Amino acid sequence: MRKKWQKRKKKAIKSRILRGGVVKKTIAEHMVDILNEEGEYDVDIRRPWLWVECFERSGMKYSRNSVKNGARVMDALERSPYFEKRYIRYTSKVRWFILKEEYRNKVDS
Repeated sequence: MRKKWQKRKKKAIKSRILRGGVVKKTIAEHMVDILNEEGEYDVDIRRPWLWVECFERSGMKYSRNSVKNGARVMDALERSPYFEKRYIRYTSKVRWFILKEEYRNKVDS
């Protein structure tokens, strides 16, 4: 007999696969693409142009509070294996995510 959490996990995996067998990208995968296109390797809440672009690509619903939108993207990056989490100090302590070396797009100069 399966436990409840096993059923939920199976449903979560199915939700990434759309009709026709197309796999939907996660928020973190979209952010990896955006950072590689921009030539940057880190993101925090103080760079709204990065997480707004990620928001648009992933098709998430907007909240009227723009900081809440950024926090949703940051929460997704926190669970991702693509990013390393650190903290940076502005006026307060802020989460700072650095793209891991193996996921960086190597551009020859």
